Amino acid sequence: MAGFLLTRGNNPILKKEIKLGQDVCTEFPKEWVASTINKSITKTKEFSMEGTYKCTYFVNDDNNFVTLGFDELNFETQKRGQSELGKTITTNDKIPMNHFVALSSNNLIYDIILEITPDLFFSVDRYPQKLISEDEMINLAVKVAERIKKGENQISTVTKATPKATPRVEATSGTNTDIINNFFKSVSEGKIDEPMYKAMKSVEVIKIEESSKADWTESWQQYMLTLDVEMDPSSANQPIPYYGFENGENVRFVNLTKENGQWKMGDLTTGP
Repeated sequence: MAGFLLTRGNNPILKKEIKLGQDVCTEFPKEWVASTINKSITKTKEFSMEGTYKCTYFVNDDNNFVTLGFDELNFETQKRGQSELGKTITTNDKIPMNHFVALSSNNLIYDIILEITPDLFFSVDRYPQKLISEDEMINLAVKVAERIKKGENQISTVTKATPKATPRVEATSGTNTDIINNFFKSVSEGKIDEPMYKAMKSVEVIKIEESSKADWTESWQQYMLTLDVEMDPSSANQPIPYYGFENGENVRFVNLTKENGQWKMGDLTTGP
């Protein structure tokens, strides 16, 4: 199992080692999650790729779920990316770890991010936002943090085989690749309600490249994206079948515009 020392900056805040394994569904059993949120969990689904390990806990059906898991990504970069996506960043004194809480425009909790190390964080998410109350969401984050700090998640002595590595995102020197990555992370987690994105059973950003760089301004940028997409078969019945996507790699362009000091993504297009 992977071992990580919990730190804040360069100063250790715990003497013992924090251990997180790749099998989140085993380390945070569905029975434990069910008792914590006071709802029955019908099934779980593991998701893993290089540097990301998640478990989804379904309540009643596939449209109601809680997700727990960690990413080997920079904590401060994640916080900045959420802010640039228009989320309000705050904290809650009840959570016994360095963290941030991201609030959506409706002032509901979007997700809660716990810092394990500067380059490793654990996320607590739920969909839809009203699946559990705000107090229940905070309580879940509190219990997760306590479980990690006490080592109660370390219930398996068997380390799973490392999943086959998948391509990491190839980010260029542009300043807004975090916005794009965070957006498609939200798509993968079912948090984007637009029909086209809801029809994506899975989507992974393979590559981000600068486009039309000579035309960039202080408030406009364009990127060419390579996306690995799996579409819901039912979307074949749309006026444009599968919304124009094919299963596998697709190339799309996206414009980012700066409005009131915030960068925002436009629609995906097939050409510049």
